[in-house]
Formats: sequence, structure tokens, C-alpha cells
Amino acid sequence: QEDWSELGSVASVRSLATTCIPLHPVPHAVKRGAERNTDRREAQWTRKHGTREPGHDGRVVLRGRPKGEDLVIDPETDALITCYPARAKQ
Repeated sequence: QEDWSELGSVASVRSLATTCIPLHPVPHAVKRGAERNTDRREAQWTRKHGTREPGHDGRVVLRGRPKGEDLVIDPETDALITCYPARAKQ
């Protein structure tokens, strides 16, 4: 039987820094991000911590924090489809 007593300390050491979160953008997302002056760090924060909601055509919307970024993800490919200023309550 395995000893799980130290799992908490190992898990916290191995958590991925937000700046290391990959976005996997498709060309459309890159274009929209540039047009909307998207903050990459905020997009990474949303990718890591955002609230998941169902989107159109089976896509997933990740809601960012106020003044952050909302992301639309294709769950089959994990690709970032587009991004826009967060619609979370200000």
C-alpha cells in the first residue's frame, strides 16, 4: 500500500507557474489578441483559473477576472480560438 501522507507538499511544489501556462492559439486568436491589446499574462491567468462555461458549437468559454481576458477554447484540440476583454462583473 502506498503512503499518500506527503502528497500535499509534493503537489504544491509541482504546481505550474501561471507564466508557464501554454495558450495554443490559432491564427484567429493571435489576430484578435493583437487587435484587442490582449494581455498575455491575463490570458494565461484565465486559462489556469478561469470559470468554465459552455460556449457555442461545443466550445468552452473561460471567464477571466474583471478587467482581464475571456477565452474561447476548443476542448477537442485544446486550442485557443479567440479572446476578448472579460465580461465578468466589474
